[in-house]
Amino acid sequence: MSGQFDFRALLLKTQELLSDTDRHRLHFLLGDDIPKYLRDDPSLAGTLRVLETLFDRSIINDQDCDYLVDAFSKIQCNDAAKRLKEYKQAHGQNSRQKFSLEDILLQDSDDDKMCTTEITPVTFRILPTETRAPTCTNVNLESEEVSSILPCHNETTVYNYKYQWINLILKRPSSTCAWILLISAILILISLALTVYIWFKYFGSTEKKIIWTKNNTAKSCGFHGNDLSSVQIPKELCLKKCEETFECTHFTWTEHYSGTCWMKKGLVSKNDAFQTNDSTTMCGLTNDCRSGSTSSSIRWSRSDWAQGCGFRENDLSNVQIPKEHCLKKCENTFGCTHFTWTEHFGSICWMKKGLVSKNDAFQTGYDSTLCGMVNDYSLENTGSSLRWHRNDWAKSCDFCGSNLLNVQIPIEPCVNKCAETSECTHFTWTNHNNGTCWMKKGLVSKNQAIPTYDSSAICGIIERTR
Repeated sequence: MSGQFDFRALLLKTQELLSDTDRHRLHFLLGDDIPKYLRDDPSLAGTLRVLETLFDRSIINDQDCDYLVDAFSKIQCNDAAKRLKEYKQAHGQNSRQKFSLEDILLQDSDDDKMCTTEITPVTFRILPTETRAPTCTNVNLESEEVSSILPCHNETTVYNYKYQWINLILKRPSSTCAWILLISAILILISLALTVYIWFKYFGSTEKKIIWTKNNTAKSCGFHGNDLSSVQIPKELCLKKCEETFECTHFTWTEHYSGTCWMKKGLVSKNDAFQTNDSTTMCGLTNDCRSGSTSSSIRWSRSDWAQGCGFRENDLSNVQIPKEHCLKKCENTFGCTHFTWTEHFGSICWMKKGLVSKNDAFQTGYDSTLCGMVNDYSLENTGSSLRWHRNDWAKSCDFCGSNLLNVQIPIEPCVNKCAETSECTHFTWTNHNNGTCWMKKGLVSKNQAIPTYDSSAICGIIERTR
């Protein structure tokens, strides 16, 4: 078995020595070396995922377990630390018992210097001075025969043998065919080198790449930090939950506590995601840093709000509330189509009226400010040019007939007046008699509203529960 297999088996054994309290203390001690969502899981499976993360980040391996020895010692799990120390000592002794190839070659070289004389005699031949190599010989002077001719393995000869292949390569070709073969071999080697380089650069990376879907979600990935909130829901609902949660720009889903959606805030991109070995995890973005306005670098979320921006003028009203409530407050305020939140003067939500688009927003230079729209022009009536607000009202429109009653009141209370009036299902407000709310009855839809040339008029529908 491999060293890594034995080391992992030992780590499994050490888990039998740890209690849940020990696991809690170990996860706390490891701190930022592991993701936060793993620190909160003191189960055996959670600790095994912690160890797998340490393997992935090259903090531990079968050659180096000092990190775990130190960690177990500090949480007073001495038996676990002792087992790892014994493994380390045994592994070190096995390594010292292995001889390197260089030691074996040096030993063989020493043995070769012991020239034997029990070899069949051969005729002695004198080599030219310039080509003769040093030899160890036993010469029989009476018979003029050599009893042995062996190469002396001195330093010069060993050097010559070692680099003999280099001399063969650099030897000048003696014919045209040899030149052609040499040039062809060089070109083939260059082509192979280029092919290997291109393959590893574009196709052969051993690191897995995150594959993103059209919805900006991916499997086996996550985002570090910037936690906003978490909720236990199925994986397929995590993206929608993040889109509906104010300030949530990205998320990570894990199997923690039978499925947890970790919603996160802040501007990130796909490059900020990291790869995991858990195929059940999922990560995604509701703002992929590409949906910003073409006229500025404001980055809009899918819920039509952004950081570091504002809208000028057209103030409707203001209220002192936390920033996460400003969008909801605008949606519930009649006539509010967009807003700006700022921490100046004590966290003020400035609700604004009038038709605007994202191009009307400006950058403030402060990340703490917030702006958004509750009418993004995307909820248009398919049967007319009317642009409906998310609270089911629109400008410059009217409903014909079905009058229930009318009352002279300003434009803002008209929708509430209809909602409080029994049988009133829809309404029209005009500036007739300094402002008249025409309440109407019967079932209608947005398709029945007709456009008018009166820019001050509004119409709307009251959704009543049955």
